[in-house]
Amino acid sequence: MPKFTYCCFTGYRPEKIGFDIETDNIDSISLSIKLSEAVTGMAAKGARVFYCGCARGFDLLAAETVLMEKKLTPDVKLICVKPFENMDEGWSDFWKEKLKEILAAADEVITLADGYSRGVYDKRNKYMVDRSGCVITYFKGERGGTASTIKYAEKKGIPIVNTANDVIILPNEEDYYTYYTATLPFCD
Repeated sequence: MPKFTYCCFTGYRPEKIGFDIETDNIDSISLSIKLSEAVTGMAAKGARVFYCGCARGFDLLAAETVLMEKKLTPDVKLICVKPFENMDEGWSDFWKEKLKEILAAADEVITLADGYSRGVYDKRNKYMVDRSGCVITYFKGERGGTASTIKYAEKKGIPIVNTANDVIILPNEEDYYTYYTATLPFCD
């Protein structure tokens, strides 16, 4: 099995991304292109399973990108990992509908808990990272769940592709990380 058979996503909610991702604009189109390059690049390198945490924002955009990749690479699979049932309570209709469509098109949906509890999002993030050989993210250094997930993946020596700034983090033998500014896709 290739090293990157399994990938997962982690990234910001819409309000933390810093630009409107619900409409077409130069920033949202640029993010979509980078995300598409990352998913297509990983699929070309053997990735066949993509885990998505189903959060509003980057997660659902990433899931849509995987569903588009499935049209080109039919053996690619999308596994949605919901932290808990009814996670979309309080969401806008836009994001509720997007989640509903993605869950219906996913190859598998895993729900980790019946309801919300403290730490359920962290549990979801670790579940996905523990099963992945690569993390694709949108991360600009802000504290929160994405930062914790990135730190966890780095600790495990898992390569990270950051679509926020085209930085790729690859662990090396000395347990240091090499930071590359690159054009996606990456990981030879």
